Amino acid sequence: MAISDKTENDSQETATTKSSEHPGRRGLIAGAVAGAAVFGATRLIPVADGGSGGGGSNAADKEALIDKWRRTKEANLGWEFSTPLMQFRNSAGEPDGFSVEMVKLMMADLDKDIKINFTEMPFAQLVPALASGKVEMLEPVTNLPARANEGLFADIPANYAPIYAVRKPGSTLEKDEQLNDPAIKIAVIQGSSQAAIGAQRYPKATFVALADATVAIAEVASGRADVTLASIFNVMNGIRNNPGLSVLPGDPLYVDFNTFLLPQGDVKSQMWISNWLRYQAARGTIAALWNKWVGDALRSEFKLPVVTVGPGGALSQV
Repeated sequence: MAISDKTENDSQETATTKSSEHPGRRGLIAGAVAGAAVFGATRLIPVADGGSGGGGSNAADKEALIDKWRRTKEANLGWEFSTPLMQFRNSAGEPDGFSVEMVKLMMADLDKDIKINFTEMPFAQLVPALASGKVEMLEPVTNLPARANEGLFADIPANYAPIYAVRKPGSTLEKDEQLNDPAIKIAVIQGSSQAAIGAQRYPKATFVALADATVAIAEVASGRADVTLASIFNVMNGIRNNPGLSVLPGDPLYVDFNTFLLPQGDVKSQMWISNWLRYQAARGTIAALWNKWVGDALRSEFKLPVVTVGPGGALSQV
């Protein structure tokens, strides 16, 4: 199987050889479970004020974000609000959605008096904002290797996101391998995991990078692009708003692992957030939250499989 995740570095990753065969749903789930069990070693890098960037001679001398947030009663987070279901502004103009509700629960468990300041920006600017110290933590994004050069990922996912190819109205595309063709135009979000992985998977195709999922969907709905590679929540929004669109038949292309990204070196905060995610996964909190925003509609409206973060952080199909 194959969701939010986006830096300019990602689009520069070296293309790899594409196999003519892609794993089915069971193989993808097994692979994701194995991947979730691996916790890589972390290199400590000096950080400023428990946050990002340089400064200081030892990361251990810097205040961890979880300690800073409890001391100051404020957390400054990097977020984009152009992804309905996951993160968006509701009719009252307030931040809402799966990832917003999740981070509010998280902060309440850390200290109920912490005020969350959402610094809104285009997705492509999120990782640079973290690396420069403009924000202290990012919304859940895909754990691309290039992003791991700029920050420290929690080792448990906030969500797993199947990725599908969404076809323009009247499309005759039926198979994944048909996308790897110079005549095929693929719309992606600038700096997204779909842009990086798509370039590796379909090296012969023509890609157009756009500001957000809404614009990418519009490019396909208008027929200016043949497909867009989209996380499941963007698939749902796109088809709801553009009934002529359809999903490429078959299993999802792959599954993204999306989680919170912290400044380099802040291992204390990374461990606390990872533990919180593992604890809430085991209790079923994450699965319930996913079903509320995504899963229930996937089953009833779209008849597509639902994958969620299961006990211990492994991918589960429910």
